[in-house]
Amino acid sequence: MAYFILYQFGYINAYPTNKNLINWDAVWYKKIQEAGYHYSEATGGTMAFFPLFPFLWRWFGLNVIGITIFNYLIFLLGFYLLSNNQKWSFKQNLLFLSTPSLFFCFVPYSEALFFLGSSLLLIGLNKDRIAIILLGLIITTLTRSVGVVFIPALIFTYFYLSNEKSYKHNLLRILLGTAVIISGSLIAFLVQYLYTGKWFVFFEVQKHWRRQFQIPTLPLTTISNFNMLWLDGMAFLFALLAGFYILFLLLSNYKNPLNKIKVRPEVLFSLVYVAMIGFIATFFSGVRSKDYGTSLMSINRFIFATPFFIIFTLEFSNNKEIDRKLKGLAFTVIMMISWLMLGLDRKIPGNESYFPTLSYFFNMTVFVVLYMYIQFKPGSKWLYFIYCINLIIMAFLFNRFLNAGWVG
Repeated sequence: MAYFILYQFGYINAYPTNKNLINWDAVWYKKIQEAGYHYSEATGGTMAFFPLFPFLWRWFGLNVIGITIFNYLIFLLGFYLLSNNQKWSFKQNLLFLSTPSLFFCFVPYSEALFFLGSSLLLIGLNKDRIAIILLGLIITTLTRSVGVVFIPALIFTYFYLSNEKSYKHNLLRILLGTAVIISGSLIAFLVQYLYTGKWFVFFEVQKHWRRQFQIPTLPLTTISNFNMLWLDGMAFLFALLAGFYILFLLLSNYKNPLNKIKVRPEVLFSLVYVAMIGFIATFFSGVRSKDYGTSLMSINRFIFATPFFIIFTLEFSNNKEIDRKLKGLAFTVIMMISWLMLGLDRKIPGNESYFPTLSYFFNMTVFVVLYMYIQFKPGSKWLYFIYCINLIIMAFLFNRFLNAGWVG
């Protein structure tokens, strides 16, 4: 609704059509939907993408607008199921639904399907229902190459929760989950082989996307640089926070193994997912331009457009077993480290003054602090302010996407 209001008043200039919804990754998904997979040594072809979303698109026979509506409904289903499971309040639902990067669930991307599968996985972990866990894993692993993230997350989750009585029970879940993750990936590789005659070419094409291990070069950046760095930069901050939380849990439990900090399984899984995405974005993205540092491209989409982000931030804000002052101190220190890695100590290119840099990072700081404060106090009057700001940002990001601008 916010988008259409802004469109009517001329603040944004694009209305979604079958043509302008096909941008960036949607181009590749459309090619798979129309003709299946193809491999090119020069570009890698369509081999970097997994088959479930484009094949569902083909099987349903929908046009671009049709698959966009389908994605929207799939996302709402996943969100409803998870909200019902977690018992979020109306105000919490408003805040989470307004997350700007969630617009990726409303375009011809695989995000909506991944959100549904991830929601089922988290619900299964919460209820300890292996059938729901495996269903979520099947959907997610056929939608996206997440094995390198999900397997460590599964292992960490169940080992953290294990004791003498539950060890065998949890080990079985690790083995079953890992088997499904590997099987889902192998099915995707088989589909690609049937089209191209090449096995595991997915790994070969990663070089075209610069997905190779490299020591990060500072300052971190992203495609479109400062136009979108604020969004990827905030996602990077939350990835560092998740990493800190994991280290804190491990150190606390090492010092006091008989009194573990209680953390729900879906939270543990979400922590590892968010932290691992940050690690991959930092060490496996590379430098896209000699004038800038390591690119964090797409990290906002891989973190903010998932239920793992919601589960993690709620936990960080509301876990009462961790001292509030310690969390506040950790948050402040990690935020400063993140901003410095993003270029807080430098002038924005094209500006002789340092003031635009201060203003840029000050605005990011205010937004993040308010967002986390509202997580801690969901009844705060600031919630509706952040909700409206989020909707406006989402509308402008969607408009940027429709105009073929890079978002993530």
